[in-house]
Amino acid sequence: MIKLIACDLDGTLLDSNHEITKDNRKVIEDLKEREIPFVIATGRIYPSAVEFSKDLGLKTPIIACNGAVIKDPVKDEVIHHYPVKVEQMLELIDICRKYDIYFHIYTIDTIYAERNERLILKYTEWKKKDPKRSLVKTAVVDDIKPIIKTNVVYKLGIYVDEVGATEAYEEMVKIPGITSCFSLSTLVDIFNADASKGIAVKALGDMYGLEKRNIMALGDNENDIPMLENAGIGIAMKDARVNVKEAADEITESNDKSGVAIAIRKHLAID
Repeated sequence: MIKLIACDLDGTLLDSNHEITKDNRKVIEDLKEREIPFVIATGRIYPSAVEFSKDLGLKTPIIACNGAVIKDPVKDEVIHHYPVKVEQMLELIDICRKYDIYFHIYTIDTIYAERNERLILKYTEWKKKDPKRSLVKTAVVDDIKPIIKTNVVYKLGIYVDEVGATEAYEEMVKIPGITSCFSLSTLVDIFNADASKGIAVKALGDMYGLEKRNIMALGDNENDIPMLENAGIGIAMKDARVNVKEAADEITESNDKSGVAIAIRKHLAID
């Protein structure tokens, strides 16, 4: 019996306009009535995830930064976290600078970069369109290393479509204790090898006193694979990457067709 559901945001719960469909909203309300926890599990920074949690009226912990952070939005407390060590992050920055590529880093509430490009620019545009996006702080600094030395950092992001990015990536993943995955089509996240959505989901299952068979997980991208594999039922979206579908137990409809609601209704017999 399913007693907890962990769900990715982009490409899964959210449609192509980054909105929650009416059907997905309805099924989440039904889950609340049944007292089945619905947990957001995303590669996004925590404040970006919490905006959707508040919108849905959820009180469950949030898995952010690919599982590097689990935070209680009610108590505003970090339950578990797996940051990147300072020396590892400094080494990653040196590699980015060596190949002269754009990069950004995530702390608990801020995205930092040394260039006003890519994700930083996207957030600037998003904030103008949607005030809720202002929950996410962004900053462009001349030298990011002092930020790293004085803050807990959870991940670094690079875009693999840039010249030199492939060579940089190949060096980065050789650093002991570092792992990576795609969180968007060209965006690669570099983070602590001890962190994953799968490990985070298991930690929450333990917290709720649940076994693997009691957990359902839904996702569409590489960072969702550990979560799908650590759930009793792992469900991939119709438009998911091929390797994500291969890791899943089932495939549901696309995010634009409320695939999350369809899968949940199927397994929990919700009308």
